[in-house]
Amino acid sequence: MARSILVIVWHLINNPEAVYQDIGSDWHQRQANPARKTRDLVRELERLGHQVTLTPPPPTPQPERTWGTAEIRVKGAMS
Repeated sequence: MARSILVIVWHLINNPEAVYQDIGSDWHQRQANPARKTRDLVRELERLGHQVTLTPPPPTPQPERTWGTAEIRVKGAMS
C-alpha cells in the first residue's frame, strides 16, 4: 500500500499536468465478474479433491404489480 502511494505521489510531482482521481473504495466490487469468481472457486475446490456440482439459484420472486384503476370521462362526447 505504501509503495502504491509513493508511486502516485512521484507521478504527480514529476508531471505537473497529471491529475489524481480516486477510483473509490468499492472499485474491486464494481469490477467483480461473478461468472469468473464461480469458475475460479470451482477449480480451487477441484484441485483440493472435491467433486463440485453447481445448481442454479431459484428465481427471485418478483413483487406482484398492482395497478390502480382510473375512470375516464370525456365531456361533450357523442353517445
